Amino acid sequence: MTATEATLFSNSPRARTPKDAPKPQNLRRDQVLERIVSLRPGINLDFLTAFTDESLALYLTRLENLGRPRGREARWTRPADAPAILTRPASSS
Repeated sequence: MTATEATLFSNSPRARTPKDAPKPQNLRRDQVLERIVSLRPGINLDFLTAFTDESLALYLTRLENLGRPRGREARWTRPADAPAILTRPASSS
C-alpha cells in the first residue's frame, strides 16, 4: 500500500473515503483488493480473487458508501442491471 493510499483509510471498517479518492473503476485489481481488505480486514483474500474486476469495483463502491455518515450525501444508486425486487418460486413441499 502506498503512503497516499494509507492516508485514505484508517483501521476502522467504517472509515470515510475522501471525495477526491480515486474511483474503484480507475484502480488496478490489486489496488481494489487492498482497499477492500483495508475496509473489511477479516475478509478472505482467496474468496475475493474468484470475482471479476467489475464485481470487485462495485463491492468496493458499496463498502465506501456504507462508511459515509447517513444524511443528504449518503446516496447509493442501484446499478441498472440489478433488479430491485427478486422473487423465487415457492417450494412444493
